[in-house]
Amino acid sequence: MAEGVKKSFKRAIRDEVKRACEFCDVNASGEINFDVCTFSEGDNPAAVENLTEIVGSKKLAEKIYRAACADVTEETHQAMEALIHNFNTLHSRAGAQVPFSSINYGMDTSPEGRLVIREVLNAIDAGLGNGETPIFPISVFQLKAGVNYNVDDPNYDLFRQACKVSAKRLFPNFVSLDAPYNLQYYKPGDYNSYIATMGKRKLSPSV
Repeated sequence: MAEGVKKSFKRAIRDEVKRACEFCDVNASGEINFDVCTFSEGDNPAAVENLTEIVGSKKLAEKIYRAACADVTEETHQAMEALIHNFNTLHSRAGAQVPFSSINYGMDTSPEGRLVIREVLNAIDAGLGNGETPIFPISVFQLKAGVNYNVDDPNYDLFRQACKVSAKRLFPNFVSLDAPYNLQYYKPGDYNSYIATMGKRKLSPSV
């Protein structure tokens, strides 16, 4: 899903540049460098510098960048809400229940991946209509020392958020990638090596 956020940000930054130039009667010059102009949870001086070269104003460039990040954050939030709601309203062919589904997350430390994780948790925390707890997809937070388990880990704040949401909604569940029977398959940076559970007793490759 992080790749989808990257694509959304590219569209958002282009739209905000165009909107700002039309509103301020500015002629844009140059190209957006998407190697440096990427989504960030905080400041991104390199992106602002690139946008300044295009629009000719640092103040305007900062506003453009903040607006694009806000656009993508809101779009991602709505997408995660849709994910949760759709999984709880679609019916299986049998008609007895909604399709059994599960999602595993918690390991992506990129700004885009962290945004997805945070907004999935926010959507679960908000619940369905009338405050109902969403049953599907079964939500599983993957724990790994060096990623999200320890205080100094990059995703530790998301682990704390997951604990808070689980205390309220009973989800997410948690799976330890450091357990010996899981750690033997783990390869840093290779998401296909992360053990992912369906929420039953069956294990499947991480997605």
